[in-house]
Amino acid sequence: MLQYSRGMKKILVPTDFSKYADKALNYAVCIAKKARAEVILLHARDELKSQLVDGGKKNLDDENNEMIIELTHKLKQYETSIEQTEGVPVTIKLFEGKIVTSIITAAEENKVDLIVMGTLGTTGLKTMIYGTKTSHVISKTSIPVIAIPFDYEWSEPKEFLLAISDAHEDVEIFKPVLELGKLFNSNIKTVIFSNEEAEGVEFIEHSRAISTMQNKLKTAFPETHIEFVHLAGKDFDQTLHDFIKEQNTDLLVMVTHKRSVVQSLFNSSKTKKMSYHSLVPLLSLHSLN
Repeated sequence: MLQYSRGMKKILVPTDFSKYADKALNYAVCIAKKARAEVILLHARDELKSQLVDGGKKNLDDENNEMIIELTHKLKQYETSIEQTEGVPVTIKLFEGKIVTSIITAAEENKVDLIVMGTLGTTGLKTMIYGTKTSHVISKTSIPVIAIPFDYEWSEPKEFLLAISDAHEDVEIFKPVLELGKLFNSNIKTVIFSNEEAEGVEFIEHSRAISTMQNKLKTAFPETHIEFVHLAGKDFDQTLHDFIKEQNTDLLVMVTHKRSVVQSLFNSSKTKKMSYHSLVPLLSLHSLN
């Protein structure tokens, strides 16, 4: 289990060297600079296949070695640039294997406190939806993950929106939110959503849930000011997007839960879904329940 009490000391950033990954790296560096944390920069590559060169078969080991040298050189360029310009310590990692597995392994081996990823990127000449990788990481790790939209430009996260669906969440999972909030002197709004076409009993239950969570958070974090809002609309995604625009939200926070195979097939996670098309960075927390 991740220990939040030590503060935010290590931030893992996977990169494919695309401009989208660079935006995620910039976001992570800005947080690391404020938190005096270390950035661990990771590139994961699939095992290379042999190719025909000049009519003959190039030795696969030589090809792999050349690629390792090239990729290591790229990572070191990032390391030098960040350390010299931002004063943030950087450790580079090069993994061979599946991207999601490599990210999870690197995060666990290095005991990181946060993972920051872009939602769109490229690998070699083959275009891929990096958001898919991000959502898979979100579902497979208990470490907080921030997903950065491909067209998002850094600005200090001053307005947080914490969307809660379960009033019985263990408040311990919200410590990373409070830590980030303190770093940037942010305002935190907590919302729960009700479908406006649902029966009145659901709205009443959600109102009680807000009161329950409000009391729990105030007890756990008495020095933090947190606003509570009850949202109502026909569609969760659209209502949340509209509220984000209206409130000039800088960081959306959601909680993901363990799901059975059947639940995953027929009722996709709102957090995973939001990671594909959130208008602002999305911080995903893993439920302890």
